Amino acid sequence: MFSFNRKERFVLLGLTAALLVGGAVTLVERYSGRDLPDFHVQKGAVPVPNGPEATESVQRHTGPIDLNRASAGQLTRLPGIGPKIARRIVDDRNQRGPFKSVDDLTRVKGIGKKTVKKLGSKITVDSP
Repeated sequence: MFSFNRKERFVLLGLTAALLVGGAVTLVERYSGRDLPDFHVQKGAVPVPNGPEATESVQRHTGPIDLNRASAGQLTRLPGIGPKIARRIVDDRNQRGPFKSVDDLTRVKGIGKKTVKKLGSKITVDSP
């Protein structure tokens, strides 16, 4: 389409380099000497538990996660369990019924004995 001789390519390369250097200088001049924008914290933007009953409910959820009651979001808090596998666990539970033991988790595609062993005391199976 275009054919440039050696001299033309050299000039084109020089112009491109000048354009890049000029753009970099402009960016440095524009943003140097300026502080980052201030971030303002709004009161009430994030709810904070007040009182012992609110703290108690937060503490209750830090124990082992029940495979028969946990949502996909709760399951993603487990090490090695991402959103896809968490969804598979919930789908399996809905299709095949509740897990009778922690070892039943191996029936879910992508979870083997090593994963179950790694989860250890972080998971439990209570009667549904």
